[in-house]
Amino acid sequence: MRRSARSPTSSVMEKCRRCSRKAVSVTSQAPCLKLRRAKVRRSASIAASAHESGGKGRVRAESFADHYSQARQFYRSQTSYEQAHIASALVFELSKVRTSTYARRSSLHLRHIEEDLAKRVANGLALGKLPSAPPAAVPVQDREPSPALQIIAK
Repeated sequence: MRRSARSPTSSVMEKCRRCSRKAVSVTSQAPCLKLRRAKVRRSASIAASAHESGGKGRVRAESFADHYSQARQFYRSQTSYEQAHIASALVFELSKVRTSTYARRSSLHLRHIEEDLAKRVANGLALGKLPSAPPAAVPVQDREPSPALQIIAK
């Protein structure tokens, strides 16, 4: 007995009309991955061109300029042993830098995080007395230390 016309839910594989690949399900809306991607691109470009007015701009929140508050909270949340380990790790990594000016600049930025950390790193790198830190774009916030941020003391 011969089969009648295919039902729309059959899982028979056909060739894609666009790229001539096999293994394309009849039930899928798009015949192949290439065509599905093309459909997504088309629909995305249509959705993006929806009714907009005014100029386009990449405006970032003011909190994006705060580079030090989160690092300060993390460092202050660590135990003294963990803080010493962080300082030692920074000394180790910055000692591998070929140009000492990069190490000096990095230790200056550490002054915004914690003065003690900057002094430990400067002493470990034998940088001598540190000049004042570069100005921060946004004032550094003093957040409460969080026990959840501790690594060993949990």
